[in-house]
Amino acid sequence: MDRYQMQMAGQYGISHFYTFEKNVQNEGKLLSVPDGSVDLLFGLMGSRVHCFISGTVLRAKRWPLGGCDRYFGLRFMPGSVILPKDLSIEDLVDRDLEIKPDTYGTRLAGELLQAASLHERASLFLKPMPGCSPLTRTDRPPRRWKTTSPSGSANAGGTFQCRR
Repeated sequence: MDRYQMQMAGQYGISHFYTFEKNVQNEGKLLSVPDGSVDLLFGLMGSRVHCFISGTVLRAKRWPLGGCDRYFGLRFMPGSVILPKDLSIEDLVDRDLEIKPDTYGTRLAGELLQAASLHERASLFLKPMPGCSPLTRTDRPPRRWKTTSPSGSANAGGTFQCRR
């Protein structure tokens, strides 16, 4: 990975934001670890945006990146996430799913492409999102977590593959 940057958040259940460019020498070395966190990753390539949501893993695994040039992501704090309407937390355990890039805002894909920095991209998520509320952990088991979230559909996918 080249030009890896991170920005702390601590709001809306978001731990931090990160961005990087794919590096051929380091491809396949990005690891996901079992820490109870969910990641939202946007692959940016030319005028296209692909979005992936990845649940916590049961054991460390490689994060297979596809053909995107740049990536922007956010990591939710353990026990917190803003889920698309059609997903439950159970759908994400040890899985990576591709979702519509505009699931979290009707113009989000375009705004992510236009943003020139990590700070500008992060600011898109640090404002209230209509119809969204973070998933918050209760004393009950994870299958009973509650959420209200934006609309969107999920497509199963095993890799982060950007299509040209």
